[in-house]
Amino acid sequence: MQIMIDQKTMSLWEVQGRFSPSARKTWEREDIETVVERVNLGSEALDNYEGPGWSERVYPSDLEMSSGQFCIIGQAYSGYSDGIRVPFADFEEMEEFEGGEHTEAINRLAIRHGFLTQIHGDEVSWQLLDRVWVYMLAERAKNPGESIELRVPPRLTGNVMQMILAEAELLAAVEADDLF
Repeated sequence: MQIMIDQKTMSLWEVQGRFSPSARKTWEREDIETVVERVNLGSEALDNYEGPGWSERVYPSDLEMSSGQFCIIGQAYSGYSDGIRVPFADFEEMEEFEGGEHTEAINRLAIRHGFLTQIHGDEVSWQLLDRVWVYMLAERAKNPGESIELRVPPRLTGNVMQMILAEAELLAAVEADDLF
């Protein structure tokens, strides 16, 4: 089932990426599109391995993709180190995975499937990865038993975009408690 990310959420992510107070680097729309594509691949790999039920073992409120315990794999399979092999058991690249060591092959697969980040490799990139996975989990909860593919909405232009960005900037300021 394809689900279009709602425009308000997409705009909020774009604004948060540009104006994150803790960020030395920001994310752009292209970064969001890349992460959405990777999260879709990761979700699909988990669905192919065991069906859509894996997401019931993941708590979005605890999700922290930079943590081996609280990431998608960590929550679904009791830790990243052992669990990361699960969705990739049938992948050719896994032949390079020997003796439980994390090789370049497993890291490439994990990045390609949205389980690790390599956009900028900093806290801001992890935040974006967290947000997209939480959105995926929310859509899966609304559609139990369904495989979900997120779609990025088309770019808006003109007055509509100005209004949505203004609203998103206000929401971002409220979240950051920067109004007063």
